[in-house]
Amino acid sequence: MRDLLRVTSAHVYLSYPFFLSYSPVEAMSCAAPLLLSDTPPCREVAEEDRHTLFADFFSPEDIADKVIRLLREPELARKLGAAAREHALAHYDFEKVCLPRWQALIEALASGRPAPELR
Repeated sequence: MRDLLRVTSAHVYLSYPFFLSYSPVEAMSCAAPLLLSDTPPCREVAEEDRHTLFADFFSPEDIADKVIRLLREPELARKLGAAAREHALAHYDFEKVCLPRWQALIEALASGRPAPELR
C-alpha cells in the first residue's frame, strides 16, 4: 500500500460522518497529494490548502473538480504532499509521538495520577 501511495497523483478519502481510518494519515506520511471530504473527522488531521484539499462529501462535482485540480497542478500537489508528510511525522509518528503518549497514559493510570493531555 505504501508503494502505491508514494506514486499516486491523488489519494481521495471520503468519510462521513464520524469515522477516520488509517488511510489519510498513511497517505500523508507517504507525501501523497490528498483530497479529503470536508467532514469533522478529516478536518482533525489536516488543514485545507496547507496539507490537503477538501471537497463537499455530497458533491460529486466538487470532488471531481478538486481531483482535477491536483492532477493539473503538480506543483500544488507536491507542495501539499510534502507539507502533509511533515505534519504526519510531527503528530502521528508511532515511535516518536504515539508510543510515548500511550506509555505516559498507561503509567499515569497505573499510578493513579490524572491522565496527561494526549493532543
